[in-house]
Amino acid sequence: IIQVVIIVGITAILSIIVGILTSNRITKPIQRLTEIASRMATDTIREDLAKGIEIEIDEELEEQDDEIGDLTRAFKGMINAIKEETEGNHK
Repeated sequence: IIQVVIIVGITAILSIIVGILTSNRITKPIQRLTEIASRMATDTIREDLAKGIEIEIDEELEEQDDEIGDLTRAFKGMINAIKEETEGNHK
């Protein structure tokens, strides 16, 4: 019985650690993309791009072969389109 309790305890602790690591890997990129989306919604991203302020997107996220990578590439495409539009308006 003691061995089962120890094994269950170790398994529970490992599950919690894996859960925390997995959630951080998912939530941090989504928080960053949410911040960018908010800037797009308020149009401050255009002002920043017009001032030459670059919008940083982690290249590691962009290279991921999952939904986060897809979402990151989509955001990068939107940023580039806005950047081109902004540069075109200032010529």
